[in-house]
Amino acid sequence: MATNTLADKLMKIIDGLIGTSTSIPIIGLSGPQGSGKSTALEHVLKHSSFRIAGLGLDDFYLPKSGRMILSETISPLFETRGPPGTHDINLLQTTLDELLGATPETVSPIPIFDKPSDERLVSEKWGRFQGRPEAIILEGWMVGATPSPDFVTAPPMNETEYQDTNKAWRREQYEQLSRSYADTWDRIDHFVHIVGPGFDAVLNWRMQQEATNLNLSLSSIPHARRQWVAAFVQYFERLTISMQNGYKRPGIILPIDADRRYIGA
Repeated sequence: MATNTLADKLMKIIDGLIGTSTSIPIIGLSGPQGSGKSTALEHVLKHSSFRIAGLGLDDFYLPKSGRMILSETISPLFETRGPPGTHDINLLQTTLDELLGATPETVSPIPIFDKPSDERLVSEKWGRFQGRPEAIILEGWMVGATPSPDFVTAPPMNETEYQDTNKAWRREQYEQLSRSYADTWDRIDHFVHIVGPGFDAVLNWRMQQEATNLNLSLSSIPHARRQWVAAFVQYFERLTISMQNGYKRPGIILPIDADRRYIGA
């Protein structure tokens, strides 16, 4: 019997893209934070008949030391991970190169970023991919994002952006999206974008994630933690809304509702 869940729909799409490729395809998977993309991808990696190397953009965040340099030289807002500019794109490119050049005997290291400690794990604790993949999937909330024309010039949309008084934070994000991130997107053969109903849903999803992380019910999250989540999502609000409005690389669209249910055909 046919299924219509996000995970099953994603696997059908991914398997179809791999099956028609003549080389190792790189597939970009985007979706707002908390939209269920990581869970859906886990399903694909576990059940697909193809050997797929899964990469999470979040695992390529700069360590604290790297972000501190950005915070001191460009804007204090770069101390917080998330926006363009807070990833180690060189490490990502190197990892893609190693996977694309792998042989059946190759063991490719896959970086892991530990969010509770806000640090990248030492290389001895990274993941490993054995052999030559049949496909590579890069998953992340901003994979394929392109900056809108008014990304820098538009008025601040939240309290975090009001702290960016000289717009150095937004300007650097724009430059990074236009250069190093764009170079990475150029390597991607296919994009799949999970699209939700709006940014209000993202805040609710992120709050649900926090409840799960703390092993609490949604109503039991401490007030201070709720405030932290509400402030944290402001760091990626503009780009999330921009992607929702179409500023992203063309690709397959998977629409979901506020309960993260796939609502497409």
